[in-house]
Amino acid sequence: MPKYEAAVYNKDVRACVKQGESHELYEDSWADNSYVETNAPDEVTARARISQKYPSSRGFVIDHITLAMPD
Repeated sequence: MPKYEAAVYNKDVRACVKQGESHELYEDSWADNSYVETNAPDEVTARARISQKYPSSRGFVIDHITLAMPD
């Protein structure tokens, strides 16, 4: 199964850090892109899996997804 890599950041943490503050739940490092991988048959499924683990309702944003390792 192909492996996809996504760049994910948290917009709420980014806003806090920009104001010189820290987020109450997440580390400041989430203000920058963090790279996470998932195995999925296609990019749509990869995006869904990553969104489930890092939901937009909690401020997470998928900046981009790339195919890291083809099948």
